[in-house]
Amino acid sequence: DLKTKNRKRILAAFRETSSRQVTLNEISDMTGISRQTIMKSMSFFLDMGIVQNLGKGSSSELGGKRPELYQFNASYKYVVCVRLGHKSLLVAITNLSMDIVDVVSMEHAKNEKLDVIMDRFSELYGQLLEKTGIAEGQIIGAGICLGGICNQTTGIMRYNSVYPSW
Repeated sequence: DLKTKNRKRILAAFRETSSRQVTLNEISDMTGISRQTIMKSMSFFLDMGIVQNLGKGSSSELGGKRPELYQFNASYKYVVCVRLGHKSLLVAITNLSMDIVDVVSMEHAKNEKLDVIMDRFSELYGQLLEKTGIAEGQIIGAGICLGGICNQTTGIMRYNSVYPSW
């Protein structure tokens, strides 16, 4: 629906400006969405913690009301990234701006069995959560990188070039 589309566009604009403070007028200019519609969406984003209100900015050279400043909260949630190489497993956590929060890795034998890799992933994942202080409930997704042939429709890997025994 239109409300969802507008929220996605507004959130995309905030993500583009994630490293700086912006006003509602700037978001309106970036998205083409009216300031009033943006204000309605802001309540939702502020309640969720996705966007932070930073208080009042400076007034323009002409004076007038000082604008509210907002910023995307990249630390609202996190994503786990896993890279499986032929002799190593790397696990990283990124914030929503895709900045790496921390990384851990572990060597393993060539063509290691899947259950061993999963146990090692679990160990590294636990280390990362403990090390960063990020709660498991703050993780909203995962990305896995490994070489092989995958069925695009089902997402099922048909052949893993690094771990052919899988």
